[in-house]
Formats: sequence, structure tokens, C-alpha cells
Amino acid sequence: MQDCPYCHARDQWGPICLECGKSLCEDDIKKMNLQEVDLIEKYTICYNALKNAEKLIKNELYERIPLPDTLPDISLLKKLPKPKEIDLIDIICVAESISCSKLEAYYKIPTDSGERLGDFIRQDILKDFSDSQRLIQLSRLYSWLYILD
Repeated sequence: MQDCPYCHARDQWGPICLECGKSLCEDDIKKMNLQEVDLIEKYTICYNALKNAEKLIKNELYERIPLPDTLPDISLLKKLPKPKEIDLIDIICVAESISCSKLEAYYKIPTDSGERLGDFIRQDILKDFSDSQRLIQLSRLYSWLYILD
């Protein structure tokens, strides 16, 4: 939690200040927009690694990729947006999900360079965003607004 930099309301935990209504993700949104090409390139690396894992799992070639004892649900991989179709904020959501959430089972799979996907994500995507949890909440709000339209 942090105080709002605009109205100084205390302990604001969401992506938007509950007092003044201003975005608390403004700096991270600016970073995302400035790094658009770079983020899409990095997401492409993630996407390719996950799609490769999906193919190997479908073909029951589990020994070729490091997976946890319980086989992960590949239905989530089928829903991944293609690199040219993904919103920038959703790149952060996918990265965070691999780092510590629904897609965490794929943390150890290798990228084309041989680096573990989770390490790549933490070092090359998430490190630049101070509060990825707020961005994820903002993405959820955006999704709900889109549904309500």
C-alpha cells in the first residue's frame, strides 16, 4: 500500500486512488508505452516457449521439458494472445502469472536461448515495473468495463 501522490490519501492499495480517482499506475503505464516494441519482443520469446511446451505436452514428450510432478493445465496456453494481438498491460499479467500464479508450472521451461522462462520474465520484463500487482488490477478493471459496454 502507498499514499496517493496527488491528494495524499493514505494506504491506497488499488490501481486508482479511492479519494481523487487518479491512476496510481501512471509511471508504469508510461514505461509500458515507451517500451512497447521491446515488451512485444520479450513477450514473443515467452509466447514461443509456452507454445513449444504446449506442443510437447500434447505429444506426451514430458521428459523434454522440466515440469512439476502434477501436469499443468494446457488449456490456459491455448488462450494466450499472439504477440501482435496482445495489449501491453496483458504482457505484464501473463509475465506475473508465470512468475507466481496460474502459469507458474511453466517457470522452469527453457526459452530459445536456454534460459528458464521465469528467470527471463523476472529479469527482463517485471523488473522495470515497480508494482505489477496494481497493473494487473487495472487490467481487470479494464476487462470489466469492456464487458459492461
